Amino acid sequence: MVKRNVVWIDSHVQGALVGRVILYWFGIVIYFGLSMGILQWMENPELTALQNLIGLFDQLWPCFVTLVLLLPLVVFDMVRLSHRFVGPIYRLRNHLKLVADNPKCHPLNFRDDDYWQQLADPINELQNRIAKLEDKLAPKKTTAPESVVLPAAVGLGSTAELISQQVSSRA
Repeated sequence: MVKRNVVWIDSHVQGALVGRVILYWFGIVIYFGLSMGILQWMENPELTALQNLIGLFDQLWPCFVTLVLLLPLVVFDMVRLSHRFVGPIYRLRNHLKLVADNPKCHPLNFRDDDYWQQLADPINELQNRIAKLEDKLAPKKTTAPESVVLPAAVGLGSTAELISQQVSSRA
């Protein structure tokens, strides 16, 4: 597996994913706690609410500790997994900026374990087409004539005199 150097590639997308994981975790903990609390109360209706709560805590604290310790592992795994689809989009965005500046830059490639590997081929084909079209449309270099007679060499004084002589000769 390829080592990632950056934790957050696209914090907006990855933050949304981590937020969802935490939201689902809280939902599971609340659902599990309420379900077990209702079961505790149904099994012991003669006990007070505080006694049922203490009994519930005695039964569930080992599970709650496990759930708390599991959350960072799940968040870490979500961020690591998200690198496989956020990374290629990040690379694509940067590559398109490069192609806009210079279509003859290096081709787009992704890491071996990234998702959307098939996205690189059409982008590289498009890049090649842009480079070929740019070569076709590039202006042809023209060479200037080797001997140019300047007005000063002809003996005319100023540019204004040259223009007035050309205008009067055409008239």
